[in-house]
Amino acid sequence: MQVSGTFPILYCEKIVLAEAKDGKAIHPHNKWAFRKNPGEQATVKIFATRFGKPLINEVVKLEPCNVNCERYIEDGPPVGQPPLPKVLPNAVTDASGIVEYTISTIDPKNNRSFIDGQLYLFRYSFHDQKLTDCLDMCKTDPFRLLNSLIVIRAFDNYTIEGEPTWRDHVYPIFKQYANMYPVMTENFVDLGNYYEVINYRHRIQVCLELPVSHPNYMNVTRDLSKSKREVILKWLKQTNPLIHKESLYTVEHLREDLQIALQLEHSTIPPYLTAWASIKESYNQQVKSILREIIIQEMMHMALVANIINAVGGKPSFYSKDFTPHYPSRLPGGVHPDLVVPIEKISLALIRNIFMKIEQPEFELQDRLGHVWQYVGRTRSSHCRKNENGAGCSKGDGNYHGDCLHPSDREQIAESGIRGKP
Repeated sequence: MQVSGTFPILYCEKIVLAEAKDGKAIHPHNKWAFRKNPGEQATVKIFATRFGKPLINEVVKLEPCNVNCERYIEDGPPVGQPPLPKVLPNAVTDASGIVEYTISTIDPKNNRSFIDGQLYLFRYSFHDQKLTDCLDMCKTDPFRLLNSLIVIRAFDNYTIEGEPTWRDHVYPIFKQYANMYPVMTENFVDLGNYYEVINYRHRIQVCLELPVSHPNYMNVTRDLSKSKREVILKWLKQTNPLIHKESLYTVEHLREDLQIALQLEHSTIPPYLTAWASIKESYNQQVKSILREIIIQEMMHMALVANIINAVGGKPSFYSKDFTPHYPSRLPGGVHPDLVVPIEKISLALIRNIFMKIEQPEFELQDRLGHVWQYVGRTRSSHCRKNENGAGCSKGDGNYHGDCLHPSDREQIAESGIRGKP
């Protein structure tokens, strides 16, 4: 109650909290939130009392209350969409004042799109209790509505054909966790990076297989359905976890890869642009000019990739939740998986350790074409030259002797796919 005055003389101005006049109260006996897979049952127990003592033979009802309350669910997918779980409307309390409901869940058929499963809200009350409509109650007394709800989350039944792959099955699940928990991404493992997941796959597998009662059980996996967990574990247990099905590489996969390429080109622009902007006026103009050219080149690469996506019937996405990196960040697509790219002012360390790594090709030219340079070195030392007709080779004696290539050089160049002019 709200009082005024000075102790010991106090005046009651307003009763803030009080028992019902008839002393009746009702609330969940075990828990009010459930996570269930399709086909599983949720056992809901409601406890009824009168002035603190069990209320026997009292009729309790449990009815759907599926409304999108703006105070709690704003701009989100609608909840409580069919198919609805099956539940008996009324039941009677036993000698302990408890009434038990068994609710069977059904596969929601992914009716919330990118959010797994569906939420189903049930409001419990006494049979003779006069209640306001759920939607009106949401607007006028949302906290009271929240305190009279049972919430069941029914997961989708996630099925796949054939062997699971990173691109089609695991990445879409792990990337949501990577976005949701950036602290884990920055300090432990980036679940959106194939190479990091492979490095830590045994640890991830152990965590996913732990029972709920284990102290190392990851609470975030509560929001992962049984079927999705099984698919992820099956993929992790592969000898060489598949990135994608080579034999089934479709135009859709091409569009996905091009979208990742678009993200990759974009992810390099903010670091370069920040470094360029950090150079003071009239200082290091040559460095600033080089950075400007690189930035323009990266923007041009973005435009080229976007044009290719359009050409193959896709649509470049610049506004998806995955497009903009959260710096410091790794590069999209697993490019240089050990490199963490920051947003920093220009420095020699930034150029040497970050920018030069970004621009470094996957294979060095010297290593890839080493045998070609060996051949060039040999021909120079032996003074072997093509004649003007390109038909033979002079060994310095004034005569031409046909092809001067060593047999091993011919084989290596043929294998590398390099072809000289005829």
